[in-house]
Amino acid sequence: MKKTVSFTKDLEFPMQIGEITQITLEDDLKFIDQNNIEGKFLIAGKYKMTEASRLEEDFSFNLPVEIAVAEKCDLDTCKISITDFNYEVVDEEVLRASIDVLIEGVEVIDEEEIDRECDDDDNKEKEIPTKEEMIEPDFEEKEKNIDYIDIDDNKEVEVNVEKKDNPELIEIDSDTNSLFSNLNDDDDSFSTYSIYIMREGDTLEKVMEKYSVTKEKLEEYNDISTITLNSKIVIPSVKDE
Repeated sequence: MKKTVSFTKDLEFPMQIGEITQITLEDDLKFIDQNNIEGKFLIAGKYKMTEASRLEEDFSFNLPVEIAVAEKCDLDTCKISITDFNYEVVDEEVLRASIDVLIEGVEVIDEEEIDRECDDDDNKEKEIPTKEEMIEPDFEEKEKNIDYIDIDDNKEVEVNVEKKDNPELIEIDSDTNSLFSNLNDDDDSFSTYSIYIMREGDTLEKVMEKYSVTKEKLEEYNDISTITLNSKIVIPSVKDE
């Protein structure tokens, strides 16, 4: 640790200062504890009231000093020294003195502070889950609870739906989901539904013949008046368990 503390003091003389002929600085600064320094500066010397005068007058000033150091100093190694002292006459009766004090040595490490810093570092290392992580289950958990169904627009798709306690256990894309809006949730049977995509050359009659389903049955799950090329049709086939 190394720290410089500067002091400036205006010293008032009882008479006019013509010339400073002799000046000295002494100090008795010392640590009173690990953070505080006390003592005094003694500035003394001789001066003439005029430069032409042969008479010299003595002067001396005792200046009390208190220094508070933020860091704790090791009293066995820290020392205090005067590194600079200068002066000037700023008025006919005022001498301005400037003094630099150097404090150097070993800083005492506060073990309690280190413990607090270590605790803070440990707390920083603990991962805080993001908002998304707090809300969303992990992927493996999702796979346990949700059946994912991929729809290929160029193929007919067969979807098996088994009634469970949670009606939201099956998740499909929005287009296919809308096709199942007419399903009867009160039916406790195991049902198989085929999704057929109308292609060029298809007719409702061909589809009904292929899947052995009546027009009336198709109307229960589809608005057949709006069926066109590439329309998706739900074709039910119900079997009791």
